[in-house]
Amino acid sequence: MTEKTTGEKIRIRAVMLCKNVKFQEFCYTKKITFQVDPKNPYTEELAKFVICNTCKIYSRSELATSQIAQDKFKLLYKEYQNWENPVEKQYADILSRN
Repeated sequence: MTEKTTGEKIRIRAVMLCKNVKFQEFCYTKKITFQVDPKNPYTEELAKFVICNTCKIYSRSELATSQIAQDKFKLLYKEYQNWENPVEKQYADILSRN
């Protein structure tokens, strides 16, 4: 079995993230113009749209080969990680001591 390229690993991460409800919620907070169902605003389709819009690509498959798109995705992923686990939350006990 051949080793997956970095781009292919990023593409797979993007596909997996789109299925993640927390990532879908994060995408909803981005306030990107996208028609959502008010009863179910967190969807895989919204997550795909946010990734493609942010990375300036038409399909997540482009992440496998476009270094520029990979770099933009990495920034989006880092933003998501910070949203999910902000520094204030990570160090709450230390910050509360001061």
